Amino acid sequence: MAELIDENNGFIYHLDVGDQAQVTIGKSDECDVIVPPKDSREEWLHENPPFSIYDFVSRRHGKFDKSSRRLHDLSSSNGIFVNNHRITDEGVNLNEGDKIRLGKLELTYFATV
Repeated sequence: MAELIDENNGFIYHLDVGDQAQVTIGKSDECDVIVPPKDSREEWLHENPPFSIYDFVSRRHGKFDKSSRRLHDLSSSNGIFVNNHRITDEGVNLNEGDKIRLGKLELTYFATV
């Protein structure tokens, strides 16, 4: 199982959803992994001021390849950073404990076999 953990808000984003080989990550309802989580979105946005960290996440921000554990940027406006290094559409393989930033949203990558 692969997850991105938002330790500030307690959200857990499961990356092993669905049957497809790759999952998309972003704010769009069409993404496989929706940021912030769809079931928490209205409550969270109501309690927090405009221009939150989620405003810097693109509708289709990135994609994650399940078999290679590789994260790719989908030409997002504010980029994806892994351990403070900006990644490209070529992507980078993730390792346990990597720090991921989607725009201003900071996450930690965890994987279990």
